[in-house]
Amino acid sequence: ELSYEPQGIMSLSAVLKQAGHEVALTVATEEDPVARAISYQPDILAYSVMTGSQAGYLALNQRLRAALAGPRSAGGKQPVFSAFGGPLPRSFPR
Repeated sequence: ELSYEPQGIMSLSAVLKQAGHEVALTVATEEDPVARAISYQPDILAYSVMTGSQAGYLALNQRLRAALAGPRSAGGKQPVFSAFGGPLPRSFPR
């Protein structure tokens, strides 16, 4: 059970669903997000990060990039891009 509702990611999910996109949610404390991403093969991954949890999410991001960087079923090898917004990238640029 989450102790908070991640409004940003929930809003993004709702907008994408309304536009006809398939959306899946993984709660990292309840299932392995890397295993879920490997089985789901998403085109886009997004996650909410709160101050204090950024180190764990940066590590998760590296694991996800490594797991998803190989050949994909449609069109061969796909690049994996990461984008971070908000105050954290400016506060912790590395």
